[in-house]
Amino acid sequence: MSIEEVAQFMLSLLQRHGELLQEYAGIEIENRFGNQFARLNEIGQMVIDTEVLAAFRKLSGDNVVWSSGLRLWRFRDQLDEPDYQSL
Repeated sequence: MSIEEVAQFMLSLLQRHGELLQEYAGIEIENRFGNQFARLNEIGQMVIDTEVLAAFRKLSGDNVVWSSGLRLWRFRDQLDEPDYQSL
């Protein structure tokens, strides 16, 4: 599996659910593609490979934002400021 395929999978999850929790995305990626793309870190948090995240940012462009407080990605809406943690 390629990094781009994993990023496309993330985008499809986001499209299906309307938002994408990092924890859920990481579990789904690890289960489907293996722990080289997502894994638990030393403090027990699910992390996604930085190259996968970069490919996801490239695929999603300005249409998706990261909400750090909720630890999720969602589609940008009209109320978001232009500089709101865009991917």
